[in-house]
Amino acid sequence: MEKYNKILGNFGEDAAEKFLKRQGYKILERNYRCRFGEVDLVALEDGCLVFVEVKTRVSEKYGNPSNAVNGMKLQHMKKTALSYINYRRMGDYPARFDIAEVFADSGEKGFEIKKIHLIKNIFLY
Repeated sequence: MEKYNKILGNFGEDAAEKFLKRQGYKILERNYRCRFGEVDLVALEDGCLVFVEVKTRVSEKYGNPSNAVNGMKLQHMKKTALSYINYRRMGDYPARFDIAEVFADSGEKGFEIKKIHLIKNIFLY
């Protein structure tokens, strides 16, 4: 199951990255990790530093993918974002957090995108 989730997660991140690029985002980093956690994508959009959490699901059985982003995850995202800002010396940029929900189908040939929903400004930082 872990391998399936990793493959699905990588598929979702690839799909979200392509989607965001088409929306005008400039991707700066993928899977930025530090001792506080990980941020899936770091990007610039209209002069704003954007930290994007990507959640991918093949079923809405347990709700929307964004439901998996709870208070603890948000705290880790904040600390990780601050680490990134300090490490890259990007403190002059306003920052925000987005969630990219990737809805996929699982088929014989692998995963296919059904839709991608971007939730901007889950909170400002």
